[in-house]
Amino acid sequence: MAPGGEALLKRQATSGTTGAAKLVPVTHAMYAARWGRTIGLPLPDDVRLLCVSGPGGLGFGYALSVFEAGGTVMLLGPDDDALTLVERHHVNVLVLSPYAIGQTVARRSTSVKPPSLEQVVLSGSRLTRELLRSASERVCDRIVCMYGSTEIGPIAAGAAAAMPDLDGATGFLLPDIDVQAIDERGAVLAPGRVGRLRMRGPGMAREYWHDPEATARQFAGGWFYPNDVGAVTQDRTLVIQGRADDLINVGGSKFAPEAFEEVLLRVPGVVDAAAFGVPDALGKHRVHAAIVTRGEVELAAIEAAFRSARRVPAPEVVLRVPALPRTAQGKLNRAALANYVLTVVDSRVPPGS
Repeated sequence: MAPGGEALLKRQATSGTTGAAKLVPVTHAMYAARWGRTIGLPLPDDVRLLCVSGPGGLGFGYALSVFEAGGTVMLLGPDDDALTLVERHHVNVLVLSPYAIGQTVARRSTSVKPPSLEQVVLSGSRLTRELLRSASERVCDRIVCMYGSTEIGPIAAGAAAAMPDLDGATGFLLPDIDVQAIDERGAVLAPGRVGRLRMRGPGMAREYWHDPEATARQFAGGWFYPNDVGAVTQDRTLVIQGRADDLINVGGSKFAPEAFEEVLLRVPGVVDAAAFGVPDALGKHRVHAAIVTRGEVELAAIEAAFRSARRVPAPEVVLRVPALPRTAQGKLNRAALANYVLTVVDSRVPPGS
């Protein structure tokens, strides 16, 4: 039984991107309220769904909907390629993370889209317009974006083609969901203004399992505080800029690491990238970047890309790594990278000294 005597459905683990994963008690009543607000999202007839992210979280809800409709659910094995399975089993709905669709697009050697695929559902991390454009051109015309959390369930959804042309737009707020951007004093910001997000709605959890400190920190006054930074526009589009924990303070200005990563990924040969701040001996943040490359990538090309973008300063330290640490959902673990720099790489020594 869950606290309060309700029937417990499961204790669902969070992604753990900012530390150890926490367990969220989810009751049957909570889950019914959560998935009930997505009923209007269409599924094809004779639905054959492949869920790359596994049966937890969003995949669990979609699996229940497919079973109710008498359809078929497939899961990706460790050595399987998503689009190969799509074509082999005539899959018409593909559910995966933005990272996974990015990797899928990068590996695809043809621009011919799988003929059976009618819908791609993306959820799990921030979305860029460039990624959506590439996926639409090479995988499927109809892309549905979703945003949610373990603590509250689905929060926003919408067809990518109907959303504003904004990086980070993740969908329109679902019925009965309330999201506000607030400033450092807790004052609610006007529509479109970027701040720290808080949210509430039917089916929201009330605590973390056996973790009163985290519960007090992230559940307060009937709101859940996910540590996301973003905005809600006048038409209820939810825009995610990044995690408050990940913001990099450069000379008093705070930058989302995604802004650096978007520039890095435009450099020919860079196939994956992560930006993160590491304090130096005086406690000041120094911008680091870890990149995965295909072939040689010159530092001059990276510097030129940042000069051209002009939005953010170039990283002070660039590390070439074989792979970036990610969760099962494809979310970057920047804390692990910062810890690697602090414990393995002596980042306190200025370059060239």
